[in-house]
Formats: sequence, C-alpha cells, structure tokens
Amino acid sequence: MNRYMIIFRTTRDLTPEEVARRSAEMIQQRIAAARKSGVAIDPRPPGRTIATVGVTDHDAAAPVPVDPSLAMNMYLDAGSADEVLEQAWAYPSLHYGTTLELRARAPATSVTVDA
Repeated sequence: MNRYMIIFRTTRDLTPEEVARRSAEMIQQRIAAARKSGVAIDPRPPGRTIATVGVTDHDAAAPVPVDPSLAMNMYLDAGSADEVLEQAWAYPSLHYGTTLELRARAPATSVTVDA
C-alpha cells in the first residue's frame, strides 16, 4: 500500500439549493464505499489556523494570507495512483464546485548534517 493525499479546494460558495441537497450522510456513504473497496481513508477537515508565517525579505517575517479555498485534506492508503484517481472521481464534492488535487506521499529520505 502507498499513502496518498487528496486536497479539496472550493471554487465557489454553494447555492442554497446545493446546501439543501448536500448532506453529511452523503459524505459518510462515499467514505464507507471507499473503505469497502479496500482503500483506507482518513478524512479530516483542516483544523483552526494556528499561524501563517512567510518571509517577505531577508530580515523580516510577515503574515501570509490563508488560502480560503482549502476545504479539507484526506489521506488514503491505496495500491496505486489509479485507485486514488478512481476514488476521487466518485466524490460528490466535484458536483459542488470543488476541485481535488491528488498527491503521492514523498518517499522518506534521510538527511545528514555535517557539523
């Protein structure tokens, strides 16, 4: 199994009709279907932003704007990227103005620092 991540990004606000149609039950059913197919899913909405930090010049740190489009990230353990892509296409969020970004977990590396 390989670890992947799907990043959910909103592209627009939901209409009142879409809010009424979209339900937590629908999302739970999608997660259950993925797990039934053998894909381990860990869905979690992002927590509260603790801080945003960036460097605007060489001497000073400055706040960085938070990306308001980030709606959720989900970790999956799957046999291949094709399995993850198949899961992504099945998400109802795609019908509600959400784009999904799929990423493979970077391989572990060891870093040594010479003193």
